[in-house]
Amino acid sequence: MFGGEGTVLTALLHVAELAGLTAAWLLAGYALLPRRLRTDEPFLIASTAFALGAGLTAVAVTLAAALGVMTRATLWAIQIAVVLLAARGAGDWRRQQMPALLAFHSSLRTSLRTSMRRWPTRLALAALLLMALATLLGTLAPPSSMDATVYHLTAPRAFLRAGRWVALTGIVQSYQPLYVEMLFAQAMGIGDDVLAALVHWVLGIAAVATAGAWSRKLGGSACLGMLIAGASALFAWESTSAFVDLGVATFASLAVLWATRAEIGAASWLLAGVFAGLAAGSKLTGAFAGLLAAGVSLCATGPDWPAARRRFLAIGALAFALALPWYVRNLLLIGNPFYPVGNTLLGQPPAMLASGYYGTGHSVWALLRSPFEVLFAGDAFDRGWSLGPAYLALLPLGIWRTARTKAGRLAMGTLLAWWLFWFFSSPQTRLLLPVAPIAA
Repeated sequence: MFGGEGTVLTALLHVAELAGLTAAWLLAGYALLPRRLRTDEPFLIASTAFALGAGLTAVAVTLAAALGVMTRATLWAIQIAVVLLAARGAGDWRRQQMPALLAFHSSLRTSLRTSMRRWPTRLALAALLLMALATLLGTLAPPSSMDATVYHLTAPRAFLRAGRWVALTGIVQSYQPLYVEMLFAQAMGIGDDVLAALVHWVLGIAAVATAGAWSRKLGGSACLGMLIAGASALFAWESTSAFVDLGVATFASLAVLWATRAEIGAASWLLAGVFAGLAAGSKLTGAFAGLLAAGVSLCATGPDWPAARRRFLAIGALAFALALPWYVRNLLLIGNPFYPVGNTLLGQPPAMLASGYYGTGHSVWALLRSPFEVLFAGDAFDRGWSLGPAYLALLPLGIWRTARTKAGRLAMGTLLAWWLFWFFSSPQTRLLLPVAPIAA
């Protein structure tokens, strides 16, 4: 990968391009945040702002494809608009004598300084930085994984060439919701395939930051939570190519987290609804994450059940509206909005999203064994061993620490619901990633 001066310069250029995209999305998302939230928990605000900026870009590119104007000129126009919004976010800091920025930095520095007095946290932070650097270097190579080359990059490249949505009848996965792939299209429109893969890498960094926010919310260490989420073999494998699961993980875990924040008012359900819609618009399984976010909001707002029902419906309606374009596309192109799920009910030939059967059965006994078999019989779950032992080993401690709070019980309920959904649908290890930031 680094065999010559030209290759090194190309790698540095890709890193610079990624830094520009990341800064633009982060600052654009910050500009969209309500002012009273800008000094909230730093890891939460950083991941939320970045995900908002990236999500806004994905929606804009999707609309361009739907309208048949998905050209490189359009993608550059979208990027310029995002940069202008980012400039407004940066301007907010300057006009306010940078109080939000200083508060963010002060909070982050204080938390890190306090944490760094303990050697386990120092080791955790060092391991995180090493993992981030190693995976970044790996991602600078041209994408070569099968999923990336067969459909994650092929679909947005085909849309970009045609300037609009097109049917890829030979690729079943191209009928998944594709918001994350639209970020790949944006990266390929202004860069190349390597930049698209780097976009998934930085979505993984956002997922790790969200794990830190969840750890803080549940009374744990942000650094240790981020280490558990970010140092597994599964995370390393996913983050080094153009997959979509880390994007879904960021959107889904943020949706559930903001759904628990009923005390901050309308901003909570707005953010939960936006991220639920982005999750549902990025993968079919993300639609279940959206449903979970709405359910968590319902429980978090109780016993004020009239308000709880309003929040539930508001999150559901917003998520539905944001994800709708992809399901309408499927309906128009192939006659099934959830293709290939439900094909037989609609009289269409069955089609498989996955290449094989996963798991060791669907009995109650198999369900009870599954947390252990994921690790010790991992091949049946498609690299189950890559999840790592930390989640299972620390499960008793996690239950003991979090069951005492309402937020902790909501988190455990979310994880249990996702595990059941995962077990009875398609128990592939990587499909656990949407809730990995919560579990960490």
